[in-house]
Amino acid sequence: YLMYPERVMAEVGRVLKPSGVLIVSFSNRMFPSKATYAWRRRNEAGRVALVRDVIMSCPAFEEPLVITKGGGLMQDLSMA
Repeated sequence: YLMYPERVMAEVGRVLKPSGVLIVSFSNRMFPSKATYAWRRRNEAGRVALVRDVIMSCPAFEEPLVITKGGGLMQDLSMA
């Protein structure tokens, strides 16, 4: 659980080698007492979109490639 995900991503962008790869993985398991409101109020696709937004908040990163559990690409990052 990250309280300041944009700060963490900025630091990752700073220390990662040019052309380095960032891999983010998370499950759909959550403890409501620990998760932020922004995380709790979203469904799984919305959480992926939130992580994408955090990654894109750092100029060091390009648009992320989202791969689902089954190995497919996720196209729709809406909160619906």
